[in-house]
Amino acid sequence: MIKKINLLDEYTVNKIAAGEVVERPSSVVKELIENSIDANSSKITIEIQDGGKNFIRITDNGHGIPSEEVEKSFLRHATSKISKIDDLYSLNSLGFRGEALASIASVSKIDLITKTNNERIGTKICLEGGNIINKEPIGSSVGTTIIVKDLFFNTPARKKFLKSSTAETISITDMINKLAIGNYSIQFKYINNNKIMLTTPGDNSLQNAIRSIYGKNIANNLIPISINSEHLNITGFIGNNSIYRNNKTLQHVYVNKRYVKSKLILNAIYEAYKGIIPINKHAICFLNLEINPKKIDVNIHPTKLEIKFEDEQYIFNLIKNEINKSLLNSTLIPEYQRQNSNLESKNKIKTSNIINTDDLLRNFNINKIENKIEKNNDKKSKIIEEQIKIDNIKENSEIYKNKTTNNIINSKCTKQKEINKIDKKIPDFNVIGTLFNTYIICQEQDSLFLIDQHAAHERILYEKYMEKFYNETISSQILLEPIILELSNKDMLIIEDKLNIFKKFGFEVELFGNNSIVIRSVPNMFGVPESEKFILDIIDNLNELLNNYALKKEKIASIACKSAIKAYDNIQDIEINKLISDLKKCNNPFTCPHGRPIIVEMKKYEIEKMFKRII
Repeated sequence: MIKKINLLDEYTVNKIAAGEVVERPSSVVKELIENSIDANSSKITIEIQDGGKNFIRITDNGHGIPSEEVEKSFLRHATSKISKIDDLYSLNSLGFRGEALASIASVSKIDLITKTNNERIGTKICLEGGNIINKEPIGSSVGTTIIVKDLFFNTPARKKFLKSSTAETISITDMINKLAIGNYSIQFKYINNNKIMLTTPGDNSLQNAIRSIYGKNIANNLIPISINSEHLNITGFIGNNSIYRNNKTLQHVYVNKRYVKSKLILNAIYEAYKGIIPINKHAICFLNLEINPKKIDVNIHPTKLEIKFEDEQYIFNLIKNEINKSLLNSTLIPEYQRQNSNLESKNKIKTSNIINTDDLLRNFNINKIENKIEKNNDKKSKIIEEQIKIDNIKENSEIYKNKTTNNIINSKCTKQKEINKIDKKIPDFNVIGTLFNTYIICQEQDSLFLIDQHAAHERILYEKYMEKFYNETISSQILLEPIILELSNKDMLIIEDKLNIFKKFGFEVELFGNNSIVIRSVPNMFGVPESEKFILDIIDNLNELLNNYALKKEKIASIACKSAIKAYDNIQDIEINKLISDLKKCNNPFTCPHGRPIIVEMKKYEIEKMFKRII
């Protein structure tokens, strides 16, 4: 029996539409905060209870809703942000569909209080399941307060799929953090179960907003970035190589202040950090892209988190290249941070398993003894102070003596302007010696530097090989027996369209029938002929291929690693000086091709603290 086509009633339509917009409590919070932002609010307070399942309250000081339009605001596709289809391509607001309030109201109980600046008294409206229960005048300040209770009370099938209160709270917290970072001129206050979780300053400082949410360690390790091009401006901060994560949760990307999830942009960020942070780690960044609304489309997903760009390749290359340039123009030498050492108890004591060294000192009254000595022997303390001064003079004089040696080495490099710029990245090291036949010990002013000899040589060889790879013609090796490769129809279309790319890689490829190609020669990299499998790698990665040689970087890094000086290799002074001189010429002298640090800095202050010369 053929089923009849039915026209769904409004109640059912609203429930289906609500399922697209309102997935969970964090969806409600997102939509309501975006409404507050669009209302030009300078202060937004978010209060939740029980993970937002039973209570959400958003209060703002925006322009409010006129009394005569309050009911209309809960109708589907009622919005003040667009009036015709063309407005979608010149959006300057976060919301535009007019679906949020109607969708939320259809699956919850809502109280809304609002007042505009032109009204003497506010308006309160109460809804349940999308139906208006009550509307009355009420005393109120300018702005809007909306309370959402009993989410999904009338759709029990949806309600049972909600996660635990803790999981829903985490999702809401993450969403609030993202919105607060993207709108740092607004003061956000977030209260969970009557406990204040967050207050941002709202002082128009992105770095202060980041500090209030993610702490000073992240805020203090950020590099400002500002990119201005013809069609795109990018501002924000990127993390240096000392902060990174196992996932992309701290990669905040906004387009015209709208938080988005863009694989294109995230891939560009990943490529920019390749070789600067360890493999399989992800950078921290907070970026806002200002772009002409006509060149983007945000109307491709109900949650408005996805976005399409008119010229994706241009966006990709610009972000990747400019972030990479900003990183390499910054000093990326990580500083040693002294940690409080804990001694693990070897004996089975029934008390704590870990004994703090400070506790041990207190138990033996050593601090008290030192205090008595200092009080009774002022002369001794003066001698210690004088000794520190003398040590400072000695250290400075040693640096002065050895600067001439370094200048002689560096003078050979001054012929190239680029190298002069790079020299500023790395201090004028005074080589002291080696440690464990693995680390080169250097000194410069009040800092001690440890250089990983293997990582340093690996970076030098990698850049040398890369330069050869980019600048020299790739030689091909003719095959005694040509290889016939059968491909899918999709891969054949790619081959036909991009034959010139395969030629640049060193392949001689000809079309052979409908779905086959003949490979007559393959590239010969560093004397090693490439297998025909590489041509399949190119096909698989063609969409993400930024330049003709991107796929070979990992192989070059591997060659550099195998060829480099190893840990425990005993290298002589001449080799050390040559190594440091070559390292200064590198575009990135801070990390090996796999992202491990080459140089670590330890301040004199930290060393003197370890020896208790500074208390």
